[in-house]
Amino acid sequence: MVMNSRFLSALALCCALPGLGAASSPPAVAVSVSETFVGSTRIIEGDRKGGGRLNFLAPQCVCPVAYAGRVTRVVGGQLTDAAASWAEDAFNGTNGSFYVEFDSGMMVDILDTLSSNSTLQVVGDVASIVSVGDAFRVRRHLTVADYFGETNRAGLLAGTNSLEADNILIPVPESQETLTIFYCNAPGWEGWRFEDRTPAGDTVIFPERGIIVRRLGKTKLMVPQHGAVKNQPSLVPIAPGYNLVSTLRPRGNLRLVELNLYTGDPATGLAAGMDAVTADNIQVVNPAKSQTKTYFYSSAPGREGWFDDAWKPASKVVIPAGHPFYVVRKAPRAPFYWSVPTN
Repeated sequence: MVMNSRFLSALALCCALPGLGAASSPPAVAVSVSETFVGSTRIIEGDRKGGGRLNFLAPQCVCPVAYAGRVTRVVGGQLTDAAASWAEDAFNGTNGSFYVEFDSGMMVDILDTLSSNSTLQVVGDVASIVSVGDAFRVRRHLTVADYFGETNRAGLLAGTNSLEADNILIPVPESQETLTIFYCNAPGWEGWRFEDRTPAGDTVIFPERGIIVRRLGKTKLMVPQHGAVKNQPSLVPIAPGYNLVSTLRPRGNLRLVELNLYTGDPATGLAAGMDAVTADNIQVVNPAKSQTKTYFYSSAPGREGWFDDAWKPASKVVIPAGHPFYVVRKAPRAPFYWSVPTN
């Protein structure tokens, strides 16, 4: 449900995007994909002071392409590729959660895979953003069980409830809620669980979003990740309120001025302001120092540009690869799409 609401919210913005109208029909052609694969290891710091240590993590790669093709027909929420020969329910149900990505950077979840007519049923009406002839790729979503191991390979502190255990915190920008997940070791309940003990291992970690691990255990943990580098654009919906996002880069840091978050148009990027209170913000958390730094784009005459909330110039401030940060969209401003810089 969280996954679907995320993409439905994104699709509501699609009509505002230039260059995504419908088109007439070039013939279907085969699509080949060559990918670069990387591996990385993330450190989860232990809690040395008591009260829980926060660790901010983000995916630095995506799952490999499961299928690549071209759209031969689009009607509402159905995409057809006449050249496809996938099995029934290949990209949904017990096989996992999958999504379609387009060259525009748009990503849309798959609800159903129909083998009889080579059609994908996706979330929402995509006829206004997808054209016949568009190339697309299908990827499986990364889940909590993928990232941390079906049986807690990462070694997070388990417990009979969320208060005893390390917590995986997944912010949901659309609702401004946070999902809490823990590894339960109560007899008969072993596995990843939400606070009410419903299963949580299949919970999606979206590729462009960050998560938080609240560590109660004292030792440092190493969490490996491997997958494909995403070299295509990514269009990330930014909702009003707090959005924990990342640059989805396996390597290469970016400065604030390179993030593409300020476009000069508050309908397509962050809104500038006379100070940090009136402007949209970027917030970077440093758990080691229990510190959060706030940055904004100033529209004050003679002081235009990136500053922190103490008015120190900040355009060269670096966002490390794999380190998520908050984009704070001030209400009542509308959502927008962030075009993430490619690797």
